Order: sequence, then structure tokens, then C-alpha cells
Amino acid sequence: NLYLQYEALKRKLEKEGLFDPKYKQAIRSFPKGIAVLSAKQGAAVQDVIRTIHLRFPFAKVIVFPIPVQGKNAYLQIIETLKQVDTLGFDTIILARGGGSIEDLWNFNEEDLARCIFTCQTPIITGIGHETDFTITDFVADLRAPTPSAAAELAVCDISAIEAQIAAYEKALYTAVVRKISDSKNVLENYRLRLAVFNPVSRIEDGRQYTMQAEERLEKALYQVQIGRASCRERV
Repeated sequence: NLYLQYEALKRKLEKEGLFDPKYKQAIRSFPKGIAVLSAKQGAAVQDVIRTIHLRFPFAKVIVFPIPVQGKNAYLQIIETLKQVDTLGFDTIILARGGGSIEDLWNFNEEDLARCIFTCQTPIITGIGHETDFTITDFVADLRAPTPSAAAELAVCDISAIEAQIAAYEKALYTAVVRKISDSKNVLENYRLRLAVFNPVSRIEDGRQYTMQAEERLEKALYQVQIGRASCRERV
């Protein structure tokens, strides 16, 4: 019974620590190169390529065809995986469309699971449908429910990043305009206060007051002199 074999191998590898999160490698958000291992003429590989190009067109995607079902297909998958692991890709996507447990069985082979565990390149699996779980999903660095979901997890969404940058630019522009406006208001307030309390202006006002006082004093003295002269004439 395939299901019993699956559960037995799962328990065995889990006990050995092959599923332990501490061994999971991080997936780069901005990969330069992505290797896709999938059937050459399958819908899965087309979904992966299209999704990556839409989300992050800067990534170089190279497809490495592999047999995804059939007797001993996993041996070819292992050979291809080992070769690709040496080529310096940032991420490897192992993808296959949905199928029965028999169709997906190559991805439940112990040798393939151990090969994935030893790979130095981060691996994302997108095998079958959302409800399909294979041994390779547990060993991989990241499991996606479908091939297209694997592509989404392999790259960031550049349109979302551009929208976020635009929002930051708008917020920054608004903040700068507000700061300039506030600074102008503060400067105008200082100018008005300076106009009222300017020492030079107050000195000038004092000088004008003094001059006016002198004029009034001179007029008063003149009037006094005239009054004295008038008194002498009457005497």
C-alpha cells in the first residue's frame, strides 16, 4: 500500500531531522537566476515562467526538463538536481501538476528526499494541488501548494514595491511641503516680532521723541522770553 509506505518514510525522515526548520534555507526576495525543474511541455512550467515574469521580470529563468512520472523517473530528477545545484542559481523550483498518488510517487522516493536535503541551493516545491503533500515538500526549504504559488514565493512583486515607493515619495513630498510651510510661518512670526521689538526702531522712535521734546522746550523758552520782554516794557 503506497499510503502506508508514504507514512513510514515520512516518520523515518522526520525522526532523522530532515524536516527540521533549522535546516531550511532562506529564499532570496530579489533573485538573479531561478532554475525550474519540471516537465518540458507541461502547464505547470508555463504557469511558473509566466508568474515570475509578471511579478519580477528582472530574474533570469532557465528550465531544466525532467520526467515527472514513470518508473524510476526520480533517478533523472536526482541527476538533474545535483547538476543544477552547482550552477550558482539563487533558487530552484521543483514543479509538477496535479495527479494521483501513483502519478506523484517519484516525489516520495527516499533518495530524492535526501538529495534535496543536501542541496546548497534553496529549493521551493510546487507539486500537485493544494491538498497534495509529498515527501519532497517536507524536505524542501519551502513548500508551495501549486506550481504557480511556488513562482510567487520565489520572487517579490515588483508592482507592489513600485506602488510602495510611490506612496513613500508622496508622503515624503507632503512632509517636506508641510515643513517648508511651517518654517515660513515661523520666520514670518519672527519678522513681525522683530519689527515690533527691533532695538534700532525703538532708538529711532526715542530720537524722534527727543527731537520733538527739544522743539517744544525751545518754543516754551521763546514764549518765556517774550513774556519777560513785555513785562519790562510795561514797567
